Amino acid sequence: MFEENHIVYDQLIMNARNKLQFCKENGIEVFIEDSFETCKELEENGIKTFLMTTKMNQNIEVGNVERVYGWDEIYEKFRVKSNN
Repeated sequence: MFEENHIVYDQLIMNARNKLQFCKENGIEVFIEDSFETCKELEENGIKTFLMTTKMNQNIEVGNVERVYGWDEIYEKFRVKSNN
């Protein structure tokens, strides 16, 4: 999925039980997630998150959490940032 969308990454971690603890222990700076509660917790602890929109979270008001609608949008955000 990442390769198809030309997204470069260091690791892909799935099924971490405590995502905040995992991020802190592993120096994770950016997290893409479909759970609003997880995104909110990570954002409150200084980890940049992107809430991937799904049917389950599409009607949630996200506040400070940045909502994205697909991999193209995520790619564009990182491409723009790396060019600055």
